Order: sequence, then C-alpha cells, then structure tokens
Amino acid sequence: MLINSRRSVKAFKNGIEEVYRFINTINLSQRSLGIYSYILGTVSGILITILVFKYLQYEELLQQTTRPIFDISHEPTIVSSIDLYDEVKVLCWVLTHPPNHNTKAYAVRDTWGKRCNKIVFISTMDDDNLDVLLVNVTEDRNNLWGKTKQGLQQVYENYGNDYDWFLKADDDTWIFMENLRFFLYSYSPEMPIYFGCKLKPYVDQGYMSGSGYVLSREAVRRFNEDALPDDYKCWNGTEGNEDVEIGKCLANVGVLAGDSRDDLNRSRFLPFPPEGLLRDLYGETWLDNATFYEIKKGIECCSSNVISFHYITHNQMYVFDFFLYHAKLSTNHDKLPRKVSFEEVEMNLNAASASNSVANESTVSTTESVII
Repeated sequence: MLINSRRSVKAFKNGIEEVYRFINTINLSQRSLGIYSYILGTVSGILITILVFKYLQYEELLQQTTRPIFDISHEPTIVSSIDLYDEVKVLCWVLTHPPNHNTKAYAVRDTWGKRCNKIVFISTMDDDNLDVLLVNVTEDRNNLWGKTKQGLQQVYENYGNDYDWFLKADDDTWIFMENLRFFLYSYSPEMPIYFGCKLKPYVDQGYMSGSGYVLSREAVRRFNEDALPDDYKCWNGTEGNEDVEIGKCLANVGVLAGDSRDDLNRSRFLPFPPEGLLRDLYGETWLDNATFYEIKKGIECCSSNVISFHYITHNQMYVFDFFLYHAKLSTNHDKLPRKVSFEEVEMNLNAASASNSVANESTVSTTESVII
C-alpha cells in the first residue's frame, strides 16, 4: 500500500509536467491561447488537488508504518470512579495463609484493597491487622477447593445481601477496582453470571482461572443455596482445583461463564504479570491452548480497561499504587513554575547546606551525651 501511494504521487507529478510540455509545443493564436490557458488552469488545478490529497495520504501512511509499537492509543476512562463506588458495591475476598499475612496480605490491604467496598481475607489464622474469615482446613495447595468453598460460604452468611458483586482474588493478584466497577456497571447483580480469565478444559461453558473472578450476588446465592447442598452438583470434598470445581458447581446451577473482553477482543483479566505479556517474554505457554478466547501478544494483550494481573509481588503492589494514584505527569497545569535566577539557586543551596550542618552538629552532640 505504501509503495502504491509513492507511485501515485510520482505519476501525478509526471502528468502535470507532460501537460505543460505539450502546450509549449503548440503555436496558438491569442484567442486560442486564452481558451487553452483556461483549460490548462482547470486541469492543472484538478491535478494539483489530487496530488496534494495523495501526498497527505502518503504522509499519513508513512507515519503509521514508522510509528513505534508502543505508540498505540489507549483512551482514558472519563467517568468518575467515585460515582460508581456506591453504585457498584464490591466485596473482595482474598485467599491468603499465615506466612503471607505481613507481606502479601498487608500489601493488598494497603493498595488496591482500599478501593473495595469491603475486603476480607480467607485464612486459617486470625490477624489483628486484617479482617479475617477463619476456615478450618489444612493449609495445603491440594485443599484449595475446601478453603475456597468454606470461604465463600462464610462470605455469603455474613455479607450475602449487602453487596452487589463478590470478587475472589489471591494475595498475589493486582486489581484495578475502578475498571472492575466500570465493566460491571452494565450488568445487574441479579443476573446469574461470573467473569474472569475464561479457560475451556473440564467445563463445557468454560471456567475462570488464574487472575481472580467476580461473581454476581445471584451467582453467590445459587452456589450456596442450590449447588453446595447437592453432592451431584458440587463436589463435597476438600481436595481439587478450586477454579475447576467452582466452575462445575456454578455451571450445574445455571450460572453463566461470562465474556469479559473489551470491544477490541482484548483481555481484561490477565493470568500473568504485565511485563511478560506486554513484551511477549513467555513465548508459547499452556495458556495458548487452554484459554477460551485468544490472549493477544504484545501491547494488544491487554484492554485499556484492564482489570487484573496475576503473580504480582507485594513490593510491586506498592510500586503500582504509587504510579497510579500518587505520581503525576507534568502535562496539565494552570500555570508554569516561575523562573529563578542563578543567584537564587546559589542562595538556596547555601541555606540548605547551613541547615544540614546544624542538624549534623545536633546529632553528634546527642550521640556524645548518650555515650557519656
């Protein structure tokens, strides 16, 4: 397409030159010359207009083909998240275990968890610094189904009628709560539905795994009142893959496994950290054959309104939180900072040095008095 545009520009240039050369070879009377000049002017105007149009197309196409891969427009959401906080009420229930309390669980509490309407932690040990719902299971990966099942039972018993949506996450998951509410706004909590990263093995309609999932109030009700009491609809043991087992239970009571992709078919729930997805560092993985819908590679992996990433360390959570909610780009200000003179810079530096000297002397004096 780029080559064709170049050829079009060159062809129109050559066309104009040929018209002028043809006119110059003709010996015309004054009257005929006026007519031909009029015709020539009209034709030239048309040709020049088309030439300019083609040139602009060529320039635009050239910019598109040379634009860096990360220069892709991801339009910001302009709806205020504060408006949706009370309209889309989300309880977050986070699976953790005692060794992770003062690292991962605290990081969740201090960062994205603050933006839940309510957050509780599912664990086998209480913690004065966390709102814990205690479960009676052996802390083991093989018992995650039992832990999840008991956790959701307690969530329903204590809060089942108080919130619209119930978000399940692990303590190494990052959630963009504003984007979650924005997405859920279109759906009624009375719909029997849940959303997440949709996988296809084991459950015909698919099930959610790897990056958290969010259940409607009706989905939570059906799980507790219709699925759990029936051993044919829901596995009554404690062992098993919790994401698969809850997917089977929900499917058996008519809860739909929803599609959470955006209008461009980009994923909102991502089961890996962002750096690996954005830079396509993983290559081919188990996910390529397991996902219900293709997860794209590179910058197109992720929706502009992405909701979750998995395998996020507790230190990364604090970094995410700082960049998202505290750091600001200097691009939109009412006024620019005032200009300063070199003398003023020197004066401020001298004042700062003097202040530091006094502080250091005070510290030394205090230390000496303690030693004495």
